[in-house]
Amino acid sequence: MKFALVLILTFAVACFGLDCNDYKKAYLVVDSLISKNYKLIPDLVRLAFHDCVGESCNGCLDPQDPLNAGLGYCTKILESTYRKYIRTMMSRADFWSLASEVALIRGALNVRHPLPHLTLRLQYLWGRHDCTNSPISHGPVGYPTAHGDYGEVLRVLRSMFQLSHREIVALMGAHSLGGALRNESGFAYTWDSTPYAFDNHYYQNLINLPYAHVNVARRPNPRRMEFVAQQHRYDDDDDDNVYMMLNTDVCLYKNIKSIEDDDMYTGRVVCEDNHNDYVKVPLGVPNYVQSRCEDASTAKYVEMYAQDIQKFYDDFVIAWYKMVTHGYESNDGGYHLQPPSDDDDKAYSDDKTYS
Repeated sequence: MKFALVLILTFAVACFGLDCNDYKKAYLVVDSLISKNYKLIPDLVRLAFHDCVGESCNGCLDPQDPLNAGLGYCTKILESTYRKYIRTMMSRADFWSLASEVALIRGALNVRHPLPHLTLRLQYLWGRHDCTNSPISHGPVGYPTAHGDYGEVLRVLRSMFQLSHREIVALMGAHSLGGALRNESGFAYTWDSTPYAFDNHYYQNLINLPYAHVNVARRPNPRRMEFVAQQHRYDDDDDDNVYMMLNTDVCLYKNIKSIEDDDMYTGRVVCEDNHNDYVKVPLGVPNYVQSRCEDASTAKYVEMYAQDIQKFYDDFVIAWYKMVTHGYESNDGGYHLQPPSDDDDKAYSDDKTYS
């Protein structure tokens, strides 16, 4: 059954603002890039997250940081486009944020769902300021490690973006897009069978698939521990497809704890079992965590989003807003973000403070 995806963007007049015509031009430029290469969808969404981790969303990325592996191609494409068409309209950070939201919309349009009507309410805001050497930065900014647990998730998503537990689970639903490659991050596989559709299969898989904990690096050091499972694709009869969940995914549904050695996560995990004892999760045993480990306190949100994609969308946009405005919503004289303006004479300038 076909359905209509309604995108609601609320524009408002601002004293200084991005011209709406320029906004539309930039939107269509990104949309065209995705039409030429739909595989950009998950990379653009991931780029927005990596840009916003740290002090603010500032249009900067360290290409030498291994946690940014796999983002080189999309940042190169965006940089070429930005220099050619966009740089007089908005900051690079604003452009990256816009590109990620275009990608989310295109991902939502790829959803196959029996509902006749879905609504993804995204409000684009501009006014971010680039770091001094944008688009290049150097040094750690505090990305989460995939070998962590819910404490690691909280370190970033709560301490940086001030997300609630429910909003954390919603934002993690971005993992319905994309996957991992051994030659980049060292991890492998996609989270679900529809890696270019912004759907709720991520949550459904967390609940239903018989995951086993394995080292997908196929070598003892450096190891890459993740949960893997096999399942029929939703759209064909191929049963050889393998899907993954990282430790930082599974902890949303099951109460697992990552083991540390010298203040470093080893990748191995323990969990509280049905007898309230902590046991080490064995390697290579399908369905062990689902059948033996207690539910996490956030499992109710995983189950809710698995059942209702509209609730997922509604909560996701709230969490997304907090992430992409990180560093700009202070009340102490900092920069403030705003919608595009309907005044054709307003243009981007990086040396002004807008309020």
